[in-house]
Amino acid sequence: MRKKRKNMKSQRRSWPLWASASTGLLVVLLALSLFQAFIAKQYAVSSGSMETTLATGDRVVVNRQLGTNYVPTAGDIIVFGATEDWNEQSKSPSRLRGLINTFGDLTGIGPSSTNAVVKRIVGVGGDYVECCSSDGRLIRNSQPIDETYIYEDYPFVPGALDCTTTPRSLRCFESIMVPSDSVFVLGDHRSISSDSAYRCRDSLHSSRSDCARFVRENDIKGRVFATIWPPGHLGIHSQISSEK
Repeated sequence: MRKKRKNMKSQRRSWPLWASASTGLLVVLLALSLFQAFIAKQYAVSSGSMETTLATGDRVVVNRQLGTNYVPTAGDIIVFGATEDWNEQSKSPSRLRGLINTFGDLTGIGPSSTNAVVKRIVGVGGDYVECCSSDGRLIRNSQPIDETYIYEDYPFVPGALDCTTTPRSLRCFESIMVPSDSVFVLGDHRSISSDSAYRCRDSLHSSRSDCARFVRENDIKGRVFATIWPPGHLGIHSQISSEK
């Protein structure tokens, strides 16, 4: 009996250290992957189009728990995967970067090949969005809305540079209906944001019915609920309403 116990202990001790370490690492990676896939995932803000709410280089956390139960709401800040219509980055990643992105795609850890974009929802499926009211405000479903988060909008001067003058303000665009499976997004730093209305503001595209770019609900990664880096920008982003 004692000899049998000694053999069992000997077998347990014979487990290689590298195998134990590898198993532990795999368990940690799996746990992190599941956490970022189903609970919360972090993304880096890559442009200044959401200033001053979010700055370039900020790390934000997206709520993944909502999953298919997420109901897009006007006022939400979201991260979405840019389709070809949104992807303006033509530079191919290096081989090393490609491997890192592939690892991120498979595990949900770190960067991925998804071109993640951060914007604010201002219209959901069925809404009509246009700009501007007589005082330069965004209009949703015939109602001007207050957007206290806007930073450096396009110039607008009633009677001098508005939607009736020539030239007209770049803030202006015609009424756009948001498709039922999509959302309409704008940046808080509106004058530099390449967003849903970007191509509807210039004279070449403003008269076209297809000038707007929409975000499909299936491409939404989740709602941004916190900024976790840098320390000076730490904060929670609660759901807000951009109603009048």
